Amino acid sequence: MLDRQQTGIVFNVQKFSVHDGEGIRTLVFLKGCPLHCPWCSNPESQRREPERAYNPTRCLTAAVCGRCAKACPTGAVSIVGGLVCFDRSKCTGCNACVRACPSGAQTVYGETQSVDQILSRVEEDGVFYTRSGGGLTLSGGEALAQPDFALALLREAKKRHIHTTIETCGHYPTDVLDQACRVLDALIFDIKCLDSARHKKATGVGSELILKNIGHVFEHFPELPVLIRTPVIPGFNDTEEDILGGAGQAFDGGWNKVKLYFMLGLPGETYDDIEGIAILSDKIAREYYTIPKDERNGKVSIVTSTSIFVPKPFTPFQWSPMNTKEQAKDKRNFLLGKVREQLNQKSIKYNCHDADVSELEGVFARGDRRLNKVILEAYQSGCFYDAWSEYFKYENWLKAFEDNGLDRPEDELFPWDFIDIGVTKKFMRREYENSLKAQVTPNCRVKCAGCGAMKFKCGVCVENLTGSDAERNG
Repeated sequence: MLDRQQTGIVFNVQKFSVHDGEGIRTLVFLKGCPLHCPWCSNPESQRREPERAYNPTRCLTAAVCGRCAKACPTGAVSIVGGLVCFDRSKCTGCNACVRACPSGAQTVYGETQSVDQILSRVEEDGVFYTRSGGGLTLSGGEALAQPDFALALLREAKKRHIHTTIETCGHYPTDVLDQACRVLDALIFDIKCLDSARHKKATGVGSELILKNIGHVFEHFPELPVLIRTPVIPGFNDTEEDILGGAGQAFDGGWNKVKLYFMLGLPGETYDDIEGIAILSDKIAREYYTIPKDERNGKVSIVTSTSIFVPKPFTPFQWSPMNTKEQAKDKRNFLLGKVREQLNQKSIKYNCHDADVSELEGVFARGDRRLNKVILEAYQSGCFYDAWSEYFKYENWLKAFEDNGLDRPEDELFPWDFIDIGVTKKFMRREYENSLKAQVTPNCRVKCAGCGAMKFKCGVCVENLTGSDAERNG
């Protein structure tokens, strides 16, 4: 079979990504993953096979519609108390309910597509790849969980002169990774934890194979650009000991570069917290210099980057005030000053997100339909391709806001308050107050927090439900 004819199961194609490789990229998400991280940002990707999903906020309600239940031949979809309920044990995967749903409330994550179909979509944005140095990034799930399809996709992309990158957890046969590296332009390798026992407890697998595979890359593909990422997970790997220990083991393995990502302007933030960023950066550099001089791989480089916290709708932080541009600049300057006070300041490079851009992000994150006129006027005055600094025209945006007289009183209802997402405002307010007290709410799969979504009678809310949880949620 030709590479372009090879098929696999894809659950999403995301365009214009700027965080998963160089330049502007198209992300192709493949189904299947050998890890089962409870913090996974794409839990719908973990199973290899297509999965039915239900979005109750889009449902026309059983009283109005109910077509999904009527279409299901096995009784997996039923109407209980006027609500649409789903029994996974009865589902055969026929997707009759999905085809019958007129509103898109019933959907499927995962669709069989060919390499040619995927690359046709990727090539639509070729002009942006050329301008930005971007291309294709395979992700998941796990990018190599469907090895035949993924490798065929990478080989065919290379034939078409598309820059290729994969995001990988590294847990699969070494020969698969070896084949991928031969046609990759860059590799993003996630390592959650170096301790195998802790890794297995959290993800279901140990870290031995993962560490073996990254070692194989270093040994056999020394010229391949590799970025190793470690997501910071509260209660798992977020202590200073974890960070310094991981950095130390990386330094022992020959690495001499570390990138740190932080956020300024979080609720409850103090200047001591900000100074702690500089101190931690210095401690990591000091960790490098514990290695004997003749065993070091040149000088150490610590890149510390910060962005500005932007409150988002439907989150506990929707009540949080965003730092003003002046406050953001003050905090950035403070941090820069503290970096310059450190013993290893020459080894630390500080980068920060543009405060003007962050200000606009905050406006658009919580704006309403009145922004339509602002966006149109800004566009007509030359505001486009704003992600590229040379095209960003802050003054034009300010004029567009002034011309349209937009201002919002503090007591105004949120523009999204009319939408019922299941999670109650009372719960989110409680979570906001807990965050100010540094109180962590357990993962839903560990303990129900009573957010209100139980009323939909689906998903994790009814999976492995305990008697106490059921009583708490009615």
